[in-house]
Amino acid sequence: MTVAILPMSSLQRAKSRLADVLPDETRQRLVVTMFEDVLAALRACQAVSSTLVVTPDETISELAEARGVSVIRERAMRGLNPAIARACVRVRRGGAQRLLIVPGDIPLASADEFSTVLQALDAGHDIAVVPAHDGLGTNALAMAAGVDFAPLFGMCSHARHLAQAKARGLTACSLRLTGIGRDIDLPTDLHELAVRDCAGRYDFLRDSGRVPRGRLGSVNFGGETARLRGASSTTYQFQADSEETL
Repeated sequence: MTVAILPMSSLQRAKSRLADVLPDETRQRLVVTMFEDVLAALRACQAVSSTLVVTPDETISELAEARGVSVIRERAMRGLNPAIARACVRVRRGGAQRLLIVPGDIPLASADEFSTVLQALDAGHDIAVVPAHDGLGTNALAMAAGVDFAPLFGMCSHARHLAQAKARGLTACSLRLTGIGRDIDLPTDLHELAVRDCAGRYDFLRDSGRVPRGRLGSVNFGGETARLRGASSTTYQFQADSEETL
C-alpha cells in the first residue's frame, strides 16, 4: 500500500512571495486550484492507494474531505517538517509500505510522473527525490515505510535529502521530472503555468492582467509525456563511511 502525504499551509499565509503581483483573493484561488490539481493527479495515479492531507486550514480540509480524502487537521502548522513527520508515523501505523510526500504547488505534475517516482522504489532504491526546477528544493520525496529517513523540506532540501541518504548508507535516486519539478512560487512561474494550462483552469490569472495571455494549448503534451517516461535520473549508492561529495 502506498500513501501520499500532501501538506498544505493556511490560505491566508500561502504564496506570500506572489503578494506583490496577485491580490489576496486571486492568490488564495490560485492555491486552491493548484491543490485540487495535485490531488486529482494523485488520485489518478494507480500506484497511489490513498492520500492524506495535512493542514490547519478549514477550507482545504473541507475540499479534501468532500473528495473522500483523509485529513489530519493541525491546530496550527507548527513547522512543515514536524507536521509531515507526524503524518508519516500515522500512515506507517496504518500499514503503509511506501510513502510519497508532495507539496500542493506543483499543478503541472501528472499521474505518470508520480508512478515514475514510485517505480524508483520498485527498482530497489531506498529513497527517490525529485528536485524543483531550480535544483535546490524538493518537490517529491518517496521512501519505503521501513526506511529511517526524516523529511527536510525547505531551503536547499534536495541536497540535504541526498546528504542524509549518504549519512545513513541508503541508496537515493534523484529524478528530474518537468511537471513535478515546476513549483509555482515566483511571478515568473505564473507565466509558465499560464502557457501550459490547456484546460483553462488558470484563466483567472490572465484575467487579472498580471500574467501574459499567450496562446493556450501551444505545448505538445504528448511529446512531453514521452520525454518524461525517459526522465533523466541520478542514482547515489552511499555507504556510511563514504567520502563521495554531492
